[in-house]
Amino acid sequence: MIYLVLGCHKSGTTLVAEILHRSGIPMIEGDVGETDYDRGDFFERLDWVYLNQDILGFGDPAETFSAPTKVSASDAQRRSIVEYVETCQKAHENWGFKDPRMCLAYPIWREHLPEHVPIGVYRSLSEVWAHQARQGRRIRSLWKAVRMWCDYNWRLADILERRRQLGQPYLLLKFEDLMTGDEELGRLEAFLDRPIVDPRRAGRYRSRSRGRRLLGIVDAVMDACGLANPSLIEYRLESLRRSE
Repeated sequence: MIYLVLGCHKSGTTLVAEILHRSGIPMIEGDVGETDYDRGDFFERLDWVYLNQDILGFGDPAETFSAPTKVSASDAQRRSIVEYVETCQKAHENWGFKDPRMCLAYPIWREHLPEHVPIGVYRSLSEVWAHQARQGRRIRSLWKAVRMWCDYNWRLADILERRRQLGQPYLLLKFEDLMTGDEELGRLEAFLDRPIVDPRRAGRYRSRSRGRRLLGIVDAVMDACGLANPSLIEYRLESLRRSE
């Protein structure tokens, strides 16, 4: 089985990928030993990340760029996808891949992937805002982070809703609950049907929600701009999480 970890940047995708890798589902090649998120250990197959950047036309920082409305890939890029997948299929019975940009590039990959299962993870906008604000981001930069959160999580909801309609399995986790209790970890363990390793460290959870007043303000601004508002996106995600 192939497991795709999907979610916006700064939403817990690295933690979920680390759990899978340390539980016997290779997300990268080789042993990882001690890892440090702040040092740049993201449990990503870098060639695949660079390919997604090439397909989408942007790199880092991701919030600087708007998500494309339509995604296409060249013949050469599609051949690379097939080659990467075949290499991992030959090396592993079960394996996985994580890249937040997969939320945007998934329609291309879906055409070339054998049987696979998405594991989504999302984090509330108020928490992401708190994370960015703690780093001293200016309003313009914070607004870009809001736009990115909406773009990625709307696409994540689209992916999972399509699977639900087709009767295909998926799992959706909430980062806050994953870091503050064991219920989400138990849901992941049951979904994988194998014992899992718990690498969580409290020090990683550095941002707490500052309430929902911000969300109401952002909703009003998004509505005025004719864009999908965060409350609607969170409602879609919570509905998907409850109906797995």
